Amino acid sequence: GDLRPAQAAMGAEPDVNQPAADLPGSVPQGGQWAAPATGGGASENHGQTKTSQPTEMSQPESGAKDGTNVNSSKGDADLETQLDDLKIATMSNMVEDVDLPMGDSIAKCKFLYLTTRQAGKLTQDEMPKVREKLDLPPPDMVIRLMPSHFGKEWWDGFKNFKGRFPAKTTPELTDEDQEKVQHQMLLLAKEVILPFAIRTRALVIGSDGCSLTAAFLKVSAATQKRYGSDCPFRVLIFASAYFFTATVSDDKNATVRHFFAKSDPWKRKMEMGTIHGALSGKYGEDEAYWPRFDLVPGRYALIIFECLSDGSEGKSRISDQSPGNFINDFISSLWEVPAIAVQTYGTDHMKVMPTIAEHVSRGSSLLLIDSRERGFSTAKMEAKVKEELARKKQKREEPQDLQPTQSARDENEHEPT
Repeated sequence: GDLRPAQAAMGAEPDVNQPAADLPGSVPQGGQWAAPATGGGASENHGQTKTSQPTEMSQPESGAKDGTNVNSSKGDADLETQLDDLKIATMSNMVEDVDLPMGDSIAKCKFLYLTTRQAGKLTQDEMPKVREKLDLPPPDMVIRLMPSHFGKEWWDGFKNFKGRFPAKTTPELTDEDQEKVQHQMLLLAKEVILPFAIRTRALVIGSDGCSLTAAFLKVSAATQKRYGSDCPFRVLIFASAYFFTATVSDDKNATVRHFFAKSDPWKRKMEMGTIHGALSGKYGEDEAYWPRFDLVPGRYALIIFECLSDGSEGKSRISDQSPGNFINDFISSLWEVPAIAVQTYGTDHMKVMPTIAEHVSRGSSLLLIDSRERGFSTAKMEAKVKEELARKKQKREEPQDLQPTQSARDENEHEPT
């Protein structure tokens, strides 16, 4: 580290009174970097000998600072990961209280936003703690409103998409049919599901874009308001953040904005444009065809999933795998509680079928409802069979001639089997 001998060899007179550690190019005590090269020996300049100047210390200091920044950033990331793990383990500061306006009253909601990493970290063992933080007491019954898409709530979120693909207008063929089914669904929720939920002190589980969930929230609003905190049933809704991205950006009066305002992680992803990039990859660059869903006002607990994963070229993409695993673990944690699932309408590419199969494999009840009134029905078939059997019986009881006439023989030949 002492350059005085080298300076003497090159013809320069070192300052013997200057400490070695203070000389230019020297390595500090404990050494953090190597001494810079001198760039060779002496060079001739008009007959005068000139020594090469040692490299200034600013470059090593700058390099040290850059290295410190890199290490600091990595340290911050590690610290953030540790804090995230601690929050997941304790569920501390993860659930937010949201006041949702409902006419002349305010609905108190619990809100949990889960990043993909958080949803993957929460296992079945942590689900009782999740329910506790969401103010969901142990239920006596679980009513699963399976995703019932392609109704009014679904197409309200895909207005332009429906016009782009007219064949997607399923399962109802006309607007009149859809209005009729919507009315029947409200009756189903009011006269069947709601009384059953009250009587069994049930946990009702729904999802975004589901017409059956929307119908139940509408008919149960008055009951929840009347009972208040003593309401015998609870409602939990699972939702995906990307369904609400365009709504949050464009509609300041949307119901979902009350929840968005409470989630810093969700806002950060929006500011970074991460969700927008993933939506472009799934639905195309034209935002007119992006989903624009909104939440139905009500009193419920809401879990929204980030639904992002690493894609190609470092870009994020939409992924529903992590939410699916979380929901399966959540339901599995209630395996001792009787459960019934209700589903109507349909889902895109029948994505709900594995969930239905798993539900049935546990021995739980399932009610599938056809939303379309068919021209052929079992009741009509049974009436037709009874009518045919009665006609044959009557014919057998009629007296028969020993020698049937030609017309009788022709009739017997065409007798249906």
